[in-house]
Amino acid sequence: MNKKTRYWVRRIIFIALIALVGVALYQVIQGGNQKQPQVGDVAPDFTLTTLDGKEMSLSQLRGKAVMLNFWGSWCGPCRTEMPAMQEIYEKYKDQGLEIVAVNIGETDVAAASFAKQLGLTFPIWMDRDRDIVDLYHIGPIPSSFFIDAEGKIVRKVNGELDTSQLELYINPILPRNQKGEAPMSSYTDIEASQLSQVSEEKRNQYVWVDVRTEKEYQEGHIPNTILIPHDQMEQRADELLQYKDKEILLVCRSGNRSVIAAEILAKKGFKNLHNLKGGMLEWTGPVETK
Repeated sequence: MNKKTRYWVRRIIFIALIALVGVALYQVIQGGNQKQPQVGDVAPDFTLTTLDGKEMSLSQLRGKAVMLNFWGSWCGPCRTEMPAMQEIYEKYKDQGLEIVAVNIGETDVAAASFAKQLGLTFPIWMDRDRDIVDLYHIGPIPSSFFIDAEGKIVRKVNGELDTSQLELYINPILPRNQKGEAPMSSYTDIEASQLSQVSEEKRNQYVWVDVRTEKEYQEGHIPNTILIPHDQMEQRADELLQYKDKEILLVCRSGNRSVIAAEILAKKGFKNLHNLKGGMLEWTGPVETK
C-alpha cells in the first residue's frame, strides 16, 4: 500500500469513527429527552400479570381513582409506606379506589412473602422484565402516580407517603357518581378568612377543636378551642361525645390535618363536622397563647 492510499484509508476510518460517535451522541441525547410522564398526561397504558395470575391492563381501570405505585421488597421506604397504602385501600376501595402496586423484577415467591407478611390485600402487578419501569422512567423508589377517573395523571410523588398524605392526594380523584356529583363528604369547609370576620357570638355557635400538636397550640390558638392532636383523635374521640349533636369545627395549621380528623369522627358517627379551610395560616381573628 503506497503512501497516498494509506492517507485515504486513514481519512475514511477517521470519518467513519466520527460518524459512529455522532450516532452514539444522538442516541444518548434522544434517550435523555424521553421524560417521565407528566402531570396532565394520560397515563401510558400497560398490561401485566398480577400475583394471583390475572392479566390486567391499566386502561381497564378507567372510571376509578388509581394509585400507581412502584416498589420492591428490598426497599426500606417501600416497606414503611405499605401499611398506610393498605389502610387507605380498605377505606376507599368501595368508593372507587384501585391501587396498582407494581413489583419491580422480583420472583412471585418474594413478592407473595412480602405481601403476606404485611397483610396486603390490594393487587400486586408483576413487572418481571422491568418493562413498565422503563415505560415510566422510574428512578428511586417508592414512586407513585395518582391517576383520575379519566386516566390522567394529577400528581407524581417520589418517596414514601404516610396516611395523611395519601388522604390528601386520593380524596380529590375519587370518581363522581352518575349524576356528576362528588362522593358525599363527611364535613363542610368554612373559609378561615371569612369566619375570622364574624362576631364572637357567631363563632361560639361552634365547638372548636384544634388538631395540631401541643407545641403548635401553645404558640398560638383560637380562644376556647379544645386540643386533640389529629394523630390522637382515634383514641380520644370519646372526649367529644358530649358535643356530638353540636356543630364541631376542626382547626389545624393549613386545613389538611383537620380533614383527617373529620374523617375519623365521621366514622364514629359524628354528623355536624366542619373544616376550617386555610387553617391558622389564613385566620386573622383573635389568637391567644398558653
